[in-house]
Amino acid sequence: MSKAESEYQDAVESRQQLINQKAAEYQANPSERHGFIVKQVYPTNQQQIIESMADSGYMVHRMGIGVISFIRVPKNAKDNPLQEITDKATAEAESTIDKMIERLKVKASEAVHQRNKIVIEARKALDSVKDFTDYLNLIVTDTEEVNE
Repeated sequence: MSKAESEYQDAVESRQQLINQKAAEYQANPSERHGFIVKQVYPTNQQQIIESMADSGYMVHRMGIGVISFIRVPKNAKDNPLQEITDKATAEAESTIDKMIERLKVKASEAVHQRNKIVIEARKALDSVKDFTDYLNLIVTDTEEVNE
């Protein structure tokens, strides 16, 4: 129970760090759901795809083996082309971390519930045990009857 509660408490206390870490993971692995344009390329068509995307207003963000990710070209010097991507990645990271925290909360409350059930059962078991003096009364009564 205490382990589940401490995991939940740790996650709540480090929520922002967890969100930042998850957002960084999303940005490190470009995907279209975060705003990147990801194209599969071959050595024969790589240059054509780069030129086509440049004509459409995108620039190369990262090149990998067989894959190129693109981001939009900034419209002016103050424009940050990664801002939209950062916002989407952060929003998804917040959602993911909040769901994780909620699962930990449920896990902790289930652990508390199980402990409470065990405590109730233990109390019932202790209540069903007769007091020591009840046993003495039986022994004394039995002894008196034998003597008569």
